[in-house]
Amino acid sequence: MPKALRSFSEVSHLSSYTPALPKISEVLSNESDKNADAPTPCIPAHPLCTQEELSVLNIPAHAHVSVTDVLVRVCKYAKCSPSVFIALALMVDRVRQVFGITIHPDNVHQVVMGCFVLVVKMLDDVPYHNKVYARIAGYDTERLNAIERVLLKGMDWDVYIDSDAFSMYRAELLGEPLPTPPVAPEVPVKTVQFSPLVVPAPEPRGAWVESFRSVASGADISRSSSLGTTSLGYTEDRPLSRSVSFSSQKSSPSLLRRMRSKASLLSQAFGKLRVASDSPKMSPTGWLKRTSTLRKATTSTSNSSSNLNMNMNMSSAALKSARASAIQN
Repeated sequence: MPKALRSFSEVSHLSSYTPALPKISEVLSNESDKNADAPTPCIPAHPLCTQEELSVLNIPAHAHVSVTDVLVRVCKYAKCSPSVFIALALMVDRVRQVFGITIHPDNVHQVVMGCFVLVVKMLDDVPYHNKVYARIAGYDTERLNAIERVLLKGMDWDVYIDSDAFSMYRAELLGEPLPTPPVAPEVPVKTVQFSPLVVPAPEPRGAWVESFRSVASGADISRSSSLGTTSLGYTEDRPLSRSVSFSSQKSSPSLLRRMRSKASLLSQAFGKLRVASDSPKMSPTGWLKRTSTLRKATTSTSNSSSNLNMNMNMSSAALKSARASAIQN
């Protein structure tokens, strides 16, 4: 590499300067000088890039300019944050591993400027346009764009920098001790005792009928209307029984007969349900038949009660109109 014409003392007072810059320049210059006598190395084939795209990294450019001069110009005119140069060293090593590049005087400038453009756009909030960075490096904008494009494509756009890796590079370049990972405080472990799991025994057939008996034990299910009250009850000392009483004076004999027939159907349905509940071998189809019979009987009773209320209302209205006409006459 040619001798440096500038020194980092020119930019040491700038906010973008970091003490790691001399070390970065020294490492890259030594690597380039070691391979200066060898011919320009050919970049191995890459699965994500063509050989024509990779050729932009091997075109000799500014071989007479040292790495120190390039970094001084970048630090002076790019006005980036100091952490960009720490990430620059990390990104150069990543590019060398991904592409298999050997640092040479013909490609060191392209690699440095391409990696700088990647990290400055990732770390700084408001970076400059590539036209500014190309003017700093002495390239045309199209060439710098091609270098950035091939680096991104070859790394599959994976330019993320882990915080641990950044801290390791920072400690190595600045001569600082490696940061120790924080130790998590010990949390006392509490033992929790669980009660043994109790699996209930399977219920035998007809269990829901027994539940019905326990719920209906001592309870009366009554239905009242203007004609009378029909009560259905179940007690422990006697089987399911019924009692029908008609207390209204307006009921007709035919209506009473119909109500008695409905009550008889209800009694038969509950009797069949009681017999079925005592039989443990009743099939599910038998339960459905007994339940449908009880539902039909209950529906018929409710319909007759509603018809009875309607007839009573009509009779009372007719009686009131007859009384009113008699008074007028």
